[in-house]
Amino acid sequence: MSDLNMYGRIETNYLEETATKYADHLYEKLLDKVVWHIRRLATSGTFGDDFAFKTVWDEFCYDCQFGPHILITEFFSMTIEPIIHDVVKNLPKTEMEFLWNWSEAFWSWNEEDEPEPPVYDGDVVDELWSRLSKRAGWRDISRMVPDLYQ
Repeated sequence: MSDLNMYGRIETNYLEETATKYADHLYEKLLDKVVWHIRRLATSGTFGDDFAFKTVWDEFCYDCQFGPHILITEFFSMTIEPIIHDVVKNLPKTEMEFLWNWSEAFWSWNEEDEPEPPVYDGDVVDELWSRLSKRAGWRDISRMVPDLYQ
């Protein structure tokens, strides 16, 4: 049996589901922007000629699936993180606050200690990093990687 409000509508479950879908949609749009920028960066060449990588995105996907590779991890931090920060800093304040509710930081927030949520854009950046790594981990890069390395 579901919880109906006085108008006969399902309240919290439906609202939470809808808000979660919308947050996922917004994060996906942000990820599309981030990936678009990363795909414009030429490969670093770290993995050599055996690989058919053309962009930093290709290398990042490989690193997420078969790494981490110490030599390139710092490079990714220096190149990808500023892109994510730029995308996040251009968000309207209300969108930032909304997305923060679906970041890892929201789940560690203790309302009793801090009555006001400590919304911080770095938390949304961290969430985008996490989601970006998952997206990279699912990308099919088998045609770019020699059989020896799979």
